[in-house]
Amino acid sequence: DVKPTSNVIGYLEGSDKKLKNEVIVIGGHYDHLGFGGEESLSASKGQDIHNGADDNASGTTGVIELARTLAKKKLNRTVVFMAFSGEELGLLGSSYFTLWP
Repeated sequence: DVKPTSNVIGYLEGSDKKLKNEVIVIGGHYDHLGFGGEESLSASKGQDIHNGADDNASGTTGVIELARTLAKKKLNRTVVFMAFSGEELGLLGSSYFTLWP
């Protein structure tokens, strides 16, 4: 079953005339389709779906906190903050943006 999804993007434009065209991307993924396995914290040894798994919360809150902190500073380079979607299906969200021509 295929459903449409989106990346969520925000940015802070750099202040240096030359360096603002150089972009730093800070990202984390916000969806989860994964199942339990060897590295899972689940008590079950089966393949339990991890809806809202903590790696998503850690990644997205990290992106938000960095955006909040960096918004208070003068940046030479532009910083793009992204919450990626479709990562468990093959890094779809991040590769769409970072490999985009």
